Amino acid sequence: MSDTVTTRIVRFIGGHEGFVSTHYLDPIGVPTIGYGFTWKSRVFRNWWTGKYGRKMRRGDTISQTEAHQVLIHLLSEEYAPPVDGKLGAIAQRIREAALSFVFNAGVGALKWKWAAALLRGDLREAARLWRVTATTAKGKRLPGLKRRRSEEADIAEHDRWPTWLGNDLTT
Repeated sequence: MSDTVTTRIVRFIGGHEGFVSTHYLDPIGVPTIGYGFTWKSRVFRNWWTGKYGRKMRRGDTISQTEAHQVLIHLLSEEYAPPVDGKLGAIAQRIREAALSFVFNAGVGALKWKWAAALLRGDLREAARLWRVTATTAKGKRLPGLKRRRSEEADIAEHDRWPTWLGNDLTT
């Protein structure tokens, strides 16, 4: 496991993204595989082309072991640097919640109001905004995104991790 990414956040993100071994189109039509990996990701794109020598296409598959390793690399190399660069030295629980948000919504989410509230030191307002931000796709409110944002806010504000992760939440 990378020094910058804990087992618990990998499990949290993987649990929310869900693992799909075969290429599919996400709710807004983006070709996706594994734990929500898309061609937009530089790290995923480099891994895939290194392994297959071509772009991902319909019918392609990835093993859960491969997807787990790719997720760790994505978080460490593509998402942690902008989170750390923008938010600076923050509590680990807040960093992990931000990693989940940014992995799901994109690095541009670090320019949104929830991140500005964190930068001002207003964790309560950041958590409030967290719960209502990026909970839709194509204008439709998605219950899974609403639950994810609520859980991220609980992690950031209270260090309260969801029970579905089990008891080992220390690493």
